[in-house]
Amino acid sequence: MAIFEVSDITSAHLKRFPAEALEPYVLEAIDEFKDLANDRGVLEDEIAEPVSSTAKSFMNYFATYRFAEDSIGVTNVEITEDDVYVRMSEKFYGRAEKKRSELSPEIIRGTAGAITSARAVFTGKLIRTS
Repeated sequence: MAIFEVSDITSAHLKRFPAEALEPYVLEAIDEFKDLANDRGVLEDEIAEPVSSTAKSFMNYFATYRFAEDSIGVTNVEITEDDVYVRMSEKFYGRAEKKRSELSPEIIRGTAGAITSARAVFTGKLIRTS
């Protein structure tokens, strides 16, 4: 099973398109996630499967952003800030970047829960990780 699939996309707008149209964006999102993991010092074989909800959200938002970015201008001859894909691109870029900032090596490896549990035992505080 892949770490992210077309069926994981949550955008109602994108769900109207055939899977074949979305597959390149899913693959691009997976590559972006793997590059991010590498940048955080996590090897590809260290990535937890299934991935965390934070990782899945990042790939969902990134795929949606890239689809929207490539679709800007298809609804009108003149591209304006009112273009649905301009707005969608900006919205999902921001969401993807927020999730990107939340992805620590521990979350990517799937060890964040163990770290959180240890902190809770030693500090008495519960820490939400995803």
